[in-house]
Amino acid sequence: MVCAARRPLVVSAEAVRNVAEVVEEESAERGIWATTGSFHPDAVIAAASLPELRLIDGGELRALVRAHLGTELGG
Repeated sequence: MVCAARRPLVVSAEAVRNVAEVVEEESAERGIWATTGSFHPDAVIAAASLPELRLIDGGELRALVRAHLGTELGG
């Protein structure tokens, strides 16, 4: 399961927990949440206890796009 958010805002811990619940309910092996923004520190802490959920913030997303697509992420 993939969740993507194009926003400059901070993603909350509650939002991360909600996505983790969906991953579990859908019996998905993994979940990835990629955002152009950032994750609140509490969201990062919440995700640390959820090995099935991977968070990718704006900085990492831009680096992945640059490394694998050879371009910059539009903004």
